[in-house]
Amino acid sequence: MTTKGLSYNDALRVKNILEANSSFHKRRAIAGDMPVELIVNDTLRCNLRCLMCPLPKASRYADMDFKLFRKIATEGFPYAARVTLSVAGEPFMNRNFFRQLDLIERYKVTLSLFSNATLLPQGKKLLRVIKNLEALFVSVDAATKKTYERIRKGGSFKNVINNIQRFNACRSALPVRGRPLLIFWLVLMRSNIEELGAYIQLALRLGADGVGFSHATIFDDKMKKESLLFHKKLANARLTQAKRLLASVRLRAWVFPPLFASAQSKKMAVSLQPCRFPWERAVIEIDGDVYPCCAPDRRGLRMGNLRNQSMREIWNNSRFQSLRRSFREKQLYPVCLHCYQRLKEMTSDDESIYVNSRIENA
Repeated sequence: MTTKGLSYNDALRVKNILEANSSFHKRRAIAGDMPVELIVNDTLRCNLRCLMCPLPKASRYADMDFKLFRKIATEGFPYAARVTLSVAGEPFMNRNFFRQLDLIERYKVTLSLFSNATLLPQGKKLLRVIKNLEALFVSVDAATKKTYERIRKGGSFKNVINNIQRFNACRSALPVRGRPLLIFWLVLMRSNIEELGAYIQLALRLGADGVGFSHATIFDDKMKKESLLFHKKLANARLTQAKRLLASVRLRAWVFPPLFASAQSKKMAVSLQPCRFPWERAVIEIDGDVYPCCAPDRRGLRMGNLRNQSMREIWNNSRFQSLRRSFREKQLYPVCLHCYQRLKEMTSDDESIYVNSRIENA
């Protein structure tokens, strides 16, 4: 491999990506030097009270300690191809957001954001964010004002649409190759499943480059009526129609969950198809806990904590190695066995996919 002409950081990233890819294909217990992608839940602040959100009220005002974020940047950003922020909270409510952006710019690492699109910055601040973005994932959980505002309490459908249009106007000022992607994201539930076709058309009209879908997680009894786990026939019909529509309009399906299993197809749920996450990604929670993924049920997947360990110590420690060996030895962890992120086009009815469990700290 030659790195002639690359900057030092670019050379580290290329080497890291190649090693991670090789380690994945050979199912090595030791991955590359460091994670290829860092997913950092840097804030739990949010201005909405969404129907499916499990965050307790007491946690809604928390940002990651900036010293911890700076440690993540120092240790991980030189090796990472991308950083994703705020899968749980609203990034633009984080009081340290632009201080964090300073570090992202300093290390020249690509940024992805998950946002509810209600608080996009104005003017030069928005342009600065866009120049650093690879993708903006906007959480818009309905195709109509009535359904959206019932699901995303406190949100204005009109405001979200206006902000997305403003984002598009700003990114269109950049050269085509420098423009970030716009991905619409919808949490599937009984309240919005029948709007799936209209949602895809809305995303098209608003210049989306793709759409992603994930199932609502059941975190208390009130959510049971919304979970499609209890409306499988309807969900399968609408998802099948949506897949056909996406193909016909040539809109990319960023993540598309499998259909619920039929009696004939349940055997597919025990596939040993591998998952790239343990070789490529680290998910860092607001308290510094490190996991290999964002699965609702992560029992046994806590790999360490960055408050008292370095990223290098954690990335190839005994816990990560054990997880990687489980794929090579075909002895998957229970929480991995039926994960639809891994199974992709396959099917599963395993309730652990859809039911939130207490995360194990040991």
